[in-house]
Amino acid sequence: MKRDFITEKQSHDLGLITDIIKPVIGNISSIRSCMSEACNSYAYLVNDHFIVKFAKDEEKLKKIFLERDVLSFLRGKTTLKIPQFNVFLNGFNFSLHEIIKGETFLNEHYQNLSNKDKNHFCYDIALFIYELHSQTKEIEKLNIPILKGITKIYHIEKIKLFFNSYSKISPNEREIISNFCDEYINTEKTCNNVFGHFDIQPKNIAFNFMQNKINGIFDFGDCGFCSPSYDFIQFGIKYKPEILNNVLKHYKNLSNIDFNLEQILKGSMYRILYCLMRDIEENRPIEKGLETFRAKIYQ
Repeated sequence: MKRDFITEKQSHDLGLITDIIKPVIGNISSIRSCMSEACNSYAYLVNDHFIVKFAKDEEKLKKIFLERDVLSFLRGKTTLKIPQFNVFLNGFNFSLHEIIKGETFLNEHYQNLSNKDKNHFCYDIALFIYELHSQTKEIEKLNIPILKGITKIYHIEKIKLFFNSYSKISPNEREIISNFCDEYINTEKTCNNVFGHFDIQPKNIAFNFMQNKINGIFDFGDCGFCSPSYDFIQFGIKYKPEILNNVLKHYKNLSNIDFNLEQILKGSMYRILYCLMRDIEENRPIEKGLETFRAKIYQ
């Protein structure tokens, strides 16, 4: 079946986007883009209540279908709320889900919590990841991708060579990257692949600051099967080691699986370097990637 996809130029025409989605949503009082350069979709916040996503191509549309099927399967099986997700195939194809009420939760917010609420936050993240991993056998019937993880799709030596010749970082930063690559050894324990989210980070967490708890988790577009440790990598990129370590402790109590904090942090740096390299290769803005990299090496 032929699919219709909006072009990059069309994605900036909010009048066109409004015309496409209005038959489904009805009255539209506000709409704004909320996508990044590396997104699989053109995404919009509508009426401060809905997220609408248009896949960029046929391959990216598969991710939207995957997210719909996964969320439908998981509904009622997780402690934290997940979105109700619909896909509409009339003319241009787009997905629609209501926002789970809550705010982005950052490192500085964690520091302002009481010890009790800090523990509750880390436990909720660990429990959510554990609940997903526990669904592995049941969810295998869906057509879910097997993820290789960064270390298996791009060798560390290639990353070292790339940054050795990249002039837009300081000599000290190049040396830090070179030393990291030279010293990197993957000591991860061999585990069977599990189903996981693999993108738990601040923008995908809806936090209720009135009650100091997580309301729900968003964005299953990167879900799949991979090593269970890989589900902590993105979390380790965005959050400080103290927070990650507490999540790992709770996960161990739930699963009896003990992951080494330092190895997860090394995996996080590996992914930071890979994503920064890909942004450079694809001529995408690198400011956020550099900010993330520098935050990790200078923290």
